[in-house]
Amino acid sequence: MSIGCVRKVAVLVTVAALGLVAIYAPGRLAARRAAPPAEVVPSQVRDPWLWQATVGQHPVGPASVLFFTAQTRYFESTGVVIGRDGGYRLLPIDVGEGHGLLSPDGRWYLRPGQGSMIDLRSGDDRRTHRPRLDPLAWSPDGKSVLATRSNDDDVITYGPDNQPVNDPSKPDDLLIVDPFSGAERVLPIGTFASHSRAAWSPDGSLIAVTGRVDPAAEVAQRERLVVTDPGGGVRWQVE
Repeated sequence: MSIGCVRKVAVLVTVAALGLVAIYAPGRLAARRAAPPAEVVPSQVRDPWLWQATVGQHPVGPASVLFFTAQTRYFESTGVVIGRDGGYRLLPIDVGEGHGLLSPDGRWYLRPGQGSMIDLRSGDDRRTHRPRLDPLAWSPDGKSVLATRSNDDDVITYGPDNQPVNDPSKPDDLLIVDPFSGAERVLPIGTFASHSRAAWSPDGSLIAVTGRVDPAAEVAQRERLVVTDPGGGVRWQVE
C-alpha cells in the first residue's frame, strides 16, 4: 500500500472515531469532574461541554448548584445542573419558559408554569400540580412553595362600538402550594397587581414579598414590600 493510501485510511479512521465520539459522548463523556465533597457548593463553575448529557439521559442525582447559560449546544438559555460529585448535566427548557427553582435538598427542579417537577435523581418530569403558577421561593423544609397566579383575562372583549367592555387586568393571587400533592391556599396579604420576588426566613416563620400594587405603580416602577407569617398575618409593610 502506498504512503498516500495509508494517509487516506488514517484520515477516514480519524473521522469515523470522531463521529463515534459525537454519538456516544453524552453517555460516556457526560461530565467533567470537579470532585467537591458531598453537599458542598463548588468554588467555581464552567460552561458545559457541547456534548454534555442531559439529566434525562444520565441523571446526576441531587444538585449542589443550578445555573442557566446560553453557552450550550442549544444556543439559548439552558439549565446546567452540577451534582454533588462534581458531574455536569444539561437541563433543557422550552422556548419562552422561564427559569425554575431548585429545591433545598437539591433533588427537585420546579418548572414555572408547567405544573411539573423534574426529579434530578431519575430524570423524570412529573406533573404534580396545576399549571400557570409562577414559583417564587421554596420553603426551608422543602415542603411548600410560594407562587403567584395571574388572574388576568386572556383576551379583551369589545362591544358594538368597538370599545373594550372588560378590564383584562386583575389582581394576582399569592399562594402557598404543596408541589407534591397540588394542594394550595391563598395567602391574604392585600391586593397586588403582580408579585415580583419572595423569600422565606431561614426558620420558615416569616415571608417577605415584593410586588406592584396597581398599574400606576408599574408605570412608576414602585413596589410594596410586605413581611407576613405563613398564615397571612401581615407584620409590616412599606412602599
